[in-house]
Amino acid sequence: MTATAGYRTVSAEEAASGVRDGDVLYCSLTSLDYVLDAIATRRDLKDVRVRLTTPGQDPGWLAPEAGDERFTVDFQIFIGDFARYATDSKVASYIPNLFSTEMKQIERPDDCLFPDVFITRVSRPNEKGYVNFGPMMFNKRGYVQNCRTVIAEIDDTYPVFHGDCTVHVSEIDYLVEGDYGPSNEEIRAKVKAVEDERKRERLLDLMDSVPDRWLRGMLRRSFWFFEKLDPAMVAPLLGKGPEPDAESKAIAANVAEVVSDGANLQIGVGEPSSSLVRGGAFDEKQGLGLHSEMIIPGWTKLIREGQMDDLNKAFRPGVAVAAGWAGCTPQDLDFIAENPRCELHPSDFVLDPKVMAANDRVHAINSAINVDFQGQINAETVHGPRMINGTGGQPDSHYAAMYSKGGRAITVMKSTALGGAVSRVVPVHEPGTVVTIPRSLADTIVTEYGIAQLFGKSTRERAAELISVAHPDFRAELRREAEQLFGLRP
Repeated sequence: MTATAGYRTVSAEEAASGVRDGDVLYCSLTSLDYVLDAIATRRDLKDVRVRLTTPGQDPGWLAPEAGDERFTVDFQIFIGDFARYATDSKVASYIPNLFSTEMKQIERPDDCLFPDVFITRVSRPNEKGYVNFGPMMFNKRGYVQNCRTVIAEIDDTYPVFHGDCTVHVSEIDYLVEGDYGPSNEEIRAKVKAVEDERKRERLLDLMDSVPDRWLRGMLRRSFWFFEKLDPAMVAPLLGKGPEPDAESKAIAANVAEVVSDGANLQIGVGEPSSSLVRGGAFDEKQGLGLHSEMIIPGWTKLIREGQMDDLNKAFRPGVAVAAGWAGCTPQDLDFIAENPRCELHPSDFVLDPKVMAANDRVHAINSAINVDFQGQINAETVHGPRMINGTGGQPDSHYAAMYSKGGRAITVMKSTALGGAVSRVVPVHEPGTVVTIPRSLADTIVTEYGIAQLFGKSTRERAAELISVAHPDFRAELRREAEQLFGLRP
C-alpha cells in the first residue's frame, strides 16, 4: 500500500484480490481500466457473475476465449453501442429493472443476487477524506453502502460536483491510484504530427472547442488511435455531436407546442430527444425546472438565458437536479462543476415516481424506436427481440409525469427508420418486441409531422391519431391495416 495525505492506495492487482469465487461483481456506469484488467487476468477465479451498465472497455469477458467460463455477464439499465455485440452473440444476458427499484433487491436476498463487489471511480479524497463520484452519480453510494467489498479508482479529472454525491474514503476497501494517460500538451503534440493538413486542422479545432480540464478525460481511452479516426468520429468523443437535422427541428417545434411554461423537465439522452434544446424547443418558455435522470447537450443555456429557474419544484427549488450529468457537452460540464445551482442525487431517489410526481407539471420527454396502434411504446429492441438498449430511466419518469398534477409524458421519434425504408408507427409489434411503456400509460407521441394525443382515447382513435403523424408514404397502408384491426375506414 501507498500512504498519501491520510489515505492509502493499493495496486490494481491487490484490489483484484478482493474478488472471490462465486461473487457477483458490479461495475458502475464509468468502468475502471486497470482494476478490471487485473480481475480479468486472474486465472484462478471461477463462477464470477459480472454485472455491467454501458461498459466502455472489454477486459475479456464480453468476448471470452473458447473454454473460458470464469465469468458470466449480465447487463442492467443500459447496454450501449460498445457492448451490444455481447448480447447479440448471447455471451451476455439482460436484467430488466428500474433505477427506482434497483436497491429493492437488498430486501430479497433469497430471490435476488445483489452484488458482493462494487467497482467505481471517484475523485481524489479531499482534506476531510470525502470522495466525489464525478459527473455520474446514479446509485453508486447505495452500492458502496451495501456491498461486501468496494473497489474505487481515483480519477484526477473529476472536479467537485454538488449534491448528495459523496462518501467517506473509509467506506472504500481498496483505493487504487488511477493513471489517466497523457497530458493535454502531449495530446496536442500528437495531433500536430498528423500529416493530412485538413484533418489536422479539423482535429485541432475540435480540441480547441473543449475546455482544457475535460480534454484529457474525454480522450484518454482513444489517445493511442484517435488521430487515425475521421474527425466526424472524434467529434462525439468530445461532446460535439451533429447539429439537429430538419426532422429533429420539426420535432422540437412540435414539442414546444405541448410543453407549458413552468414545466419541470425530464429529457432522455436518445435521439431525437437529445436535439430538443439545440432545436429550439424551449427558447420561448419561462419558469422551467430540471428534475431528470440525465441531461442533453446545451441544456445549461436555459439557465444562463433565463428560461429555467427551477423555482416551481417541491424538491430543491432553485436547483437543477439530476442523477448523472451524462449527455451534456464539455461547456455544460464547465457550468455545472463546482456550481451549487446544479446538484446530483441518487437515482433511486431522483427517479422514484413518487418523488418526481410531487413536482407539478412534470414533462417527461423520451425517445422511442416505434409505437403500435395500441399505444405500446418500444424503446429497447429492433427486429423483435434484438436488444438495442435497456430501459434507462424512461419508465420511471414516464410514470411520474402521468401522476404529476399538470404533467405530460411525451414520446418523440422520427416517423421513419433505415433511411425512410420503414415506418416507426406500426400496426402491431413484431413478435418478441419489448414493450417499454404499456398502452395504459401512453400519452403524447410527437414526430416531425405532428402531435398524436393517445391518452383517454380508444384503440381505434389511437390508430387514427398515430396515422396522422406517420410519414405520408406509409399512411395509406397503415389505414388499411387499421381498418382490418379496428374497423377504421381508410
